[in-house]
Amino acid sequence: VVLFIDDDVVPDADLVRRHVENYEDPAISGVGGSVRGGYDLPDMRGPVGTFRPADGVVIRNFGAGPRREVQHLPGGNMSFRRGVFERIGGFEPAYGGAAIGEETDFCLRAVRAGFRLVYDPSATLDHLHLPAGGCRTPRFDEWLFWHAHHGMLFLLRHARRVAVPLFVVKRVLRFALFSLEHASPSLLLVGLRGLVAGVSTYGKTA
Repeated sequence: VVLFIDDDVVPDADLVRRHVENYEDPAISGVGGSVRGGYDLPDMRGPVGTFRPADGVVIRNFGAGPRREVQHLPGGNMSFRRGVFERIGGFEPAYGGAAIGEETDFCLRAVRAGFRLVYDPSATLDHLHLPAGGCRTPRFDEWLFWHAHHGMLFLLRHARRVAVPLFVVKRVLRFALFSLEHASPSLLLVGLRGLVAGVSTYGKTA
């Protein structure tokens, strides 16, 4: 079993044991735990670890509800049997730069291959959200490019084509807001270049 955690987390003392316990069931191939300190408060009644192909929306909510089977796991607190990698390969290297979405991409590929993933809230850690280290990019414009690139690449790999126009509109509006917030009109162009680059990368990796 291979366990992945982020570089800015504080695991609970029993984190490894909680992951391992789930593998007593031979049908389970991947485990994700709870992440305290997320960007949003968990919706205790909402779905966890789901993906909607119709509009390309990824629902995380890792911190809510009981143990359950899910479609994807939190990248900073997840584990897999080694056999998953041997069957479907590793993470898609096209999610380079600021790593965003590679864990969800991997999980969806695993589920399509017939592997079962579970979310177990007892496997818990604290996410500190440190500003530097790991795959973080020091410049906002660089992060924005990769954010746009990875979002488009992920959408084309996993969502239905009808989701693309709405996705593009929402992203362009977000880029415009970033440009206003940072008083930098060039950020809109950075985001657009990222979207175009994502389409190009998809064509090379499809």
